[in-house]
Amino acid sequence: MPAARRFALITLFAAAALPAATFSGVATGSQASEQACAVPRASTAFDPSVAQIFLRFHAHSLRKGDRVQVDWIAPDGSLHLSTPYPALPQGGGLCFLTQMPVAGFGAASLQGDWRVRVSINARPALERPFQMEGQITPSGPRLTTLSQTQNAERARLTISGAGFTGESVVNIARYTPGGWQYFLHLLPETMEDGRIVVSYPLLPAAEYLVVVLNPDSSASLPHRLIIHTGGYKLPTTAGEPWVITQGPHGGFSHWGNSTQAYDIAPRTGRRVVAMRPGIAYTHDQGLRQTLHSRSFGNYITIDHGDGHYSHYAHLATGTFLVANGQTVQQGQSLATAGTSGYSFGTHLHVHVTRALPISSQSIPIHFEDLPAPVRSSQSVVSSNTPPSGGFAQTTLAVGGFPASSLKPGNHELVQRSFHSKVAVEEWWSDLFTVPKGARELAVNLDWSAEGRALELYLVSPTGVQHGPFEGNKSLSRRFQTAKPEAGQWRASVQGTNGPPGYIEFNTTVAITPSGR
Repeated sequence: MPAARRFALITLFAAAALPAATFSGVATGSQASEQACAVPRASTAFDPSVAQIFLRFHAHSLRKGDRVQVDWIAPDGSLHLSTPYPALPQGGGLCFLTQMPVAGFGAASLQGDWRVRVSINARPALERPFQMEGQITPSGPRLTTLSQTQNAERARLTISGAGFTGESVVNIARYTPGGWQYFLHLLPETMEDGRIVVSYPLLPAAEYLVVVLNPDSSASLPHRLIIHTGGYKLPTTAGEPWVITQGPHGGFSHWGNSTQAYDIAPRTGRRVVAMRPGIAYTHDQGLRQTLHSRSFGNYITIDHGDGHYSHYAHLATGTFLVANGQTVQQGQSLATAGTSGYSFGTHLHVHVTRALPISSQSIPIHFEDLPAPVRSSQSVVSSNTPPSGGFAQTTLAVGGFPASSLKPGNHELVQRSFHSKVAVEEWWSDLFTVPKGARELAVNLDWSAEGRALELYLVSPTGVQHGPFEGNKSLSRRFQTAKPEAGQWRASVQGTNGPPGYIEFNTTVAITPSGR
């Protein structure tokens, strides 16, 4: 037998001998806990008004390089939605949490017996049935299109469809992590030829649901109304090809507060740029890929000064090109796309919120250089350059002590000071390195503004959080420990109390090396 054939047969038998993946904790439900990777209330029957249906399962005996795919099979046997995961970077066990959007999407109208199927390396490995049933009256209201216009004070919504009556009521709901909340109940201004017109005060950028209710309690299926925030360009270098791997309501992770997010993967360059100008807040936490813990990894937040904040996540550690608190232009280079945090493959996650924390509720974005409609696997090329043209960028030394200051035999006390400022509810972070064998680590936070308060937090190289800490006076905080972990630490300061405006502060890090 030729050697090549013998090797192929040995490889085949070895692969066949490996244990097949097994599953536990398989459940479907309409709510989920991302951090716990759990479905708190499992169910197999759903109403078409639910925001989404989740599938949770824990796969065991996975191998590095395995490919997992989740398929949602409609009642007629057709493939409704597919979520393929990239090749797994590690083997063993892994918890998966994925979803199919329902309210306002095509799935809501496909009622009956559904199936969700999990395949590994293109082979079916798990299948679970569920039902979607609702109270749909054939003669009840049905929506086909929505069209919104507005002036400086009010908006007008034109609804086309059938089954309306002279006493139909238009209901509008907004999305929250806890579900849809109805807040407007509108009587028609005009109604004729299958068309209803209603008016209402201007609504902020968000995703809404519109439902028409008739006097006999028959209701239409929900129809989505999207109001975007504008002024943004794609967060990628102009002229470079990227690809959208997950859009809003994506099956991997875009639900809850991240519903209106985009994942964009590089094809050539990996440089990330600012979507709009503003002040950058950097969070290089030294993180790598963390598939067993859902996080945004290393990220940058930009305060645009108008109540909106853009967030850039899963960045590669050590690649940040802007400093904390630095003013940046639209199109300015920020960092390099990576795969830090809960991330399958190198890509950039972006979304926009109305609050500083990255975990706040996302709102719909309109990219000036992205044609609509947006599709998964869509290739995109940005036109995002700074107003002056070209590519504005800066160089930044990552926070930490130079290796030269910690040579063997150097027993001098090592100190470094950081001076910065934060407003209430804002965060500042920077990194520093503790060498092996250090005897003591002390970090002091001091500020001089009476009537203002700050808190100090420390995170060790293994992720242990220390803080907040009390100081020996009201305008200081202190952390001190013997034999600190060696490696890269992160110091963070949060503004907790005070009037509007910034609080200036100094953070001093002192390390006592071995032998001192």
